[in-house]
Amino acid sequence: MLKSKLLCGTGRSRREILSIALYEAKEHSAKYVIAIPLKVGASTSVVPECVEFYLEFLSKGTIAEGAKLEATIVSLTAQFRQGAGGGKG
Repeated sequence: MLKSKLLCGTGRSRREILSIALYEAKEHSAKYVIAIPLKVGASTSVVPECVEFYLEFLSKGTIAEGAKLEATIVSLTAQFRQGAGGGKG
């Protein structure tokens, strides 16, 4: 049993997500994958339901067949450093 954490940006394909999950499973000598956690940026065009549909198709015959996609939508955050002037004016 393996639950690995994946981060999905706009450039990640469904096939890459499955490849990463299978690689992590192999690295941990897992017999099967039960879940694929996926963080999706709220401002991306990634639709978790669509990803799950394709993962079901692509994972047939692999140890990830039947694995559940656990998608979490994450909001954009920004952090700013204070400038050399200590943030003053």
